[in-house]
Amino acid sequence: MSHKLLVATYQDDLRQFEMFCHCLNKNWHGDQVLTVALGKNTDVGRTQQVLRSYLPNWTVDIKPTVHPYINGYTEQQVNKIFHSIDHAVDEVIVFDSKDFLLRSTSIDDFKINDQYRVTFYVPGQRLCELYPDIAHIVDADTSALPSVINLTPWIWRVDQLEKYWCHINCRFGPYQSWTDFPAGTEIYGFYVYTWTDDRSTMSWCNADQTPLMLGGGWTHQTHQGMLEEAKAFDLWSERKIWKHSRKLPDPRCLDVTRSVLLKYGIEKEIVDRVFCYEEPGKP
Repeated sequence: MSHKLLVATYQDDLRQFEMFCHCLNKNWHGDQVLTVALGKNTDVGRTQQVLRSYLPNWTVDIKPTVHPYINGYTEQQVNKIFHSIDHAVDEVIVFDSKDFLLRSTSIDDFKINDQYRVTFYVPGQRLCELYPDIAHIVDADTSALPSVINLTPWIWRVDQLEKYWCHINCRFGPYQSWTDFPAGTEIYGFYVYTWTDDRSTMSWCNADQTPLMLGGGWTHQTHQGMLEEAKAFDLWSERKIWKHSRKLPDPRCLDVTRSVLLKYGIEKEIVDRVFCYEEPGKP
């Protein structure tokens, strides 16, 4: 089966996007086909410049935003789904621009013997406990569905995704009318729909086959948490993607990310440029 990658980005994340592209080119081993879904008002020229610099041998397709939502999170979620529905491929692996691949990664990390990995099963918890507002997504009972995290990267099949997209547009009205994403989040809604779909085209790996493949800092991460994440990243080779949100409140978190990137072979010149590093004492 054929696959492509998709990354969603927008103007404020273009620096992160530059690092994403560099790490992707360095550590992705598979089909070099990428769709870049842009948020509204994102500088297309700068995006193209980054792609020419870091992904010169890739087949890249830049897509504009589907709809200029006021809520940027809603916009990004819709863009990920809409631009993944591409009948030229069978499967799409979805990233955010803050996802930095630091170890060798391929389709085999997302698919084992025709079964697909979820983001990560949360042990001992049901999805309705983590995210109570899921029962409205489908008519079926959702109370026993396993709990998972909603962080990228993830994989979905195009045929199953298209059914999900049609379902939520029929159930919640056309996407142009949405203020917030109506099905929880794009991936939670997809899991709920797919796990309760008797005709689903996807079967899933079990928890033992899907160790956590990411580390780093996302929403509300602390500096101490980042230090612990860095230790775990070294310890567990299954962790291949380091995340760094530009919204982390403690500036020391960036020092941890810089250290991790350098340790895993990302050139200092690129790290300094992307994160605008200035040596102490220099103007």
